[in-house]
Amino acid sequence: MSKITLTNLVNLQNETTAVNAINTNSNVITLAMDNTLSRDGTSPNTMGANLDMNSNRILNLPAPSSNNEPLRKIDGITAGIQGPQGIQGIPGTPGAVSSIVAGNAGITIGGSAGTPSVSNAGVLSITGGTGITVTGTSTVPVVGLSNTSTRVNGPNLLPNTNWQLHSQLPGSSTATSAFNQAGTGLQSAVSITSFNTTNAQPTFITNNTQQLQNGSIVTFGPGLGGLSGYGLRVNGLIPNTSFNCQLPLGATSPGVSSAITAFPVGVSDTSTSLAADGGWTKSTTLKYAADQFAVNLCPGAKRVLNLCKGSGSDEVFQWVCPPERINEFRGRTVTFGAMVYYKAQTITPATKLFMNDGVNSTLSAATTGTSYNNPNTSYGHYEFLSVTKSISSSATTLGIGINISGTAADVLYLAIPTCKYGSFMTQDDLGANYQERIISNTHWNPPCFVPLTTNLPSTQLISGTNLWGWAGLDIEALSFCECHNSVSKIGVQAEYGTTTSAARLFICSMKGDLVTAVPLNFGLELTPFSTNPALATSASMGLVPLTVGPSGFANPPGCFVIIGNVASQNMLLTLDFCDVVA
Repeated sequence: MSKITLTNLVNLQNETTAVNAINTNSNVITLAMDNTLSRDGTSPNTMGANLDMNSNRILNLPAPSSNNEPLRKIDGITAGIQGPQGIQGIPGTPGAVSSIVAGNAGITIGGSAGTPSVSNAGVLSITGGTGITVTGTSTVPVVGLSNTSTRVNGPNLLPNTNWQLHSQLPGSSTATSAFNQAGTGLQSAVSITSFNTTNAQPTFITNNTQQLQNGSIVTFGPGLGGLSGYGLRVNGLIPNTSFNCQLPLGATSPGVSSAITAFPVGVSDTSTSLAADGGWTKSTTLKYAADQFAVNLCPGAKRVLNLCKGSGSDEVFQWVCPPERINEFRGRTVTFGAMVYYKAQTITPATKLFMNDGVNSTLSAATTGTSYNNPNTSYGHYEFLSVTKSISSSATTLGIGINISGTAADVLYLAIPTCKYGSFMTQDDLGANYQERIISNTHWNPPCFVPLTTNLPSTQLISGTNLWGWAGLDIEALSFCECHNSVSKIGVQAEYGTTTSAARLFICSMKGDLVTAVPLNFGLELTPFSTNPALATSASMGLVPLTVGPSGFANPPGCFVIIGNVASQNMLLTLDFCDVVA
């Protein structure tokens, strides 16, 4: 299409028409000329729209002299602007330099592929790390890469390293057992002045919420009707004012309000017991707890372990290899690593990781202590430590853990301890095994299920489904924190009896809010042997999947449901819990 359209004259017989046509054409030409760029700069000479070069080049640009002028290719090269990244080369043998402190002149790297050299009169120091040797002089150091280190591989050989199951250490049902944020001892109880009566989700009024936070577990002790017999998860907390709890199994708060006490629940051991859980043991004086505060958490960990010294002597927290597993380690080179965070210390600690195969003990470097600040800022004050050992082929015992030095009341946190085959480990190798089956030391019984004697609700769980029961049963709260709510499945032994004809019971999971689709994942289905009250018992065992609970229940993960096919059916139900799947 032409950018100028002119009126053609047929003749000049009508003077007025001809003059108008000529003037119109002159105006069109004038406007078109004004809409072009001028070579000598005659105004107007500015763009009114984008200039499309149609893949043609602009030649002979001068060097830019102001911030708003275009940059030529030669200007970018001269300025040292980096171009696109090239193809990555073949990775070399792993090595880790602990530190290189350079002067102002920069560092020159030479030498050969096997023994690169770092030289510069301005280099102040180079410190060798794992897989690194440093020779030469202070001004001409030579860094050699060791090719003897084998990167760790395979699963984590240690169990329960996220502390998700503590079947030996049930939380207290009558007193606080949760550690405080400082890691020095137990939290203070919370004094409640009043609460909503006859309510399935009562609000508790208090002028001091202490260290409670949303997600904390509390219990109220015995003798309080629907408030007693289990842990309850805190939600809707308003500091130093109030908090809410959703009561399970259709319970409601007492009909008369009164002053009561809320006890924070957690997993902790301040006793002189040697045994911890999952094969882990401790010195009799050492206190420990599975920590629940976000400020103490380590990236990649679901829970970390709070260790508080109870003595000025060295104390040990370790995993003791059971005899049936010792063959997994004999004659193998293994590396043990963990993240350690010192929160409180009185002297510079000499705390170290260790492995002891009964022949000798091999130690890691000492932890830095409270002054350590991880250069990877996401890890904060968590420091990575590791130790490598060739386990004796004749070993009959093996202990893997941490030897804690210092004085009483020193506090540190241990995160995701990991042991793997191989001799070179970084903090990125730490982690628990996916879908690990964590073996319980014993079956653990939430008190409310030993036994549960009640009737199912008379109102359907979801209208139109012909299912009656309770959703949002929070395994961490109900078990007084023995089981962490991050596990995906729990092993359950169920004993069920009822005199209701044709009754069945399901122990399963229902994800999220209660919707018409009824998204059930079935775990156990129970049918009694007989309607005779003396014979009406059925036993079944299996894994029950856990999912996220309804939003009205504070929406915690780790929830299951109990439902039946007959409204108001009576039942006698006992649940014994055992192994869990991470």
